[in-house]
Amino acid sequence: MMVMVVSGCGKTKTAEEYIEASNLKSAELESYEMKLEMNMSMSAGGEQMDMTMSGTASVFQNPMRLKMDLATRVMEQDMQLIQYMEQTEGAVTIYQNVMGQWQKMVLDDPALVEMMSMNPADSIEAYMNSLISAEILREEKVNEREAVVIEMVMSGEMYEEILGQMGAPNLGGVEMDESFFAALGDLKATVWVDKKTDDMLKMSMDLSENMANMVEYMIQDGSLGEEELEALKGMKMNMVYEMLNQNNAAEFEIPEEALNAPELKL
Repeated sequence: MMVMVVSGCGKTKTAEEYIEASNLKSAELESYEMKLEMNMSMSAGGEQMDMTMSGTASVFQNPMRLKMDLATRVMEQDMQLIQYMEQTEGAVTIYQNVMGQWQKMVLDDPALVEMMSMNPADSIEAYMNSLISAEILREEKVNEREAVVIEMVMSGEMYEEILGQMGAPNLGGVEMDESFFAALGDLKATVWVDKKTDDMLKMSMDLSENMANMVEYMIQDGSLGEEELEALKGMKMNMVYEMLNQNNAAEFEIPEEALNAPELKL
């Protein structure tokens, strides 16, 4: 069933048109802030293990610069994480403070930098080509802004173009190639788009089914031992993030102690 909404400028828009417009608007932003939350649960040794992560981020684009403050709770234990990221010519550098200690990681990968700098029109075209379905569910307010709520399904094949530029990364001995991402299955998400401005305001994803598919793939690949298999079975994961203060993100500077931190070799 196709549902259309009359936008603030008086034109009728479909769910697909809102998604494309909001992605283009996001790609063209100079800066924005994010509020995010992730919840994950799994069993380990017969005990339930719950993890929550929440935080905020300031993001500047072209070139990419990011500051993220995260609070994590794992089995009643709290941990704070401060992370900075900056894009330089031919590399991406990540600085993070874990338990009061600064670390630095340099991703010397021109292909990654090129991907981060790719033409927004090209990335959005690939994104839209991977859109399987989109449906407008309702309208509601997000932070006092009138939003259209859209349920969408993306094909797992959307990662193929990224992998073609970066090469396949590795996860615990498993090569994350096209077959890996195809096995994850389709990505289902709900998005909230500003009815008048096309700004992306919020996204919610339940990744539990994708995690179950990943475990099944790793079982068939033979890369999971019995202990890891037991822990990952029945994993549940969901995440929500909001985009705020578009083109008005809080400025920041990377601390001197982070810049001078010892480099972790990857």
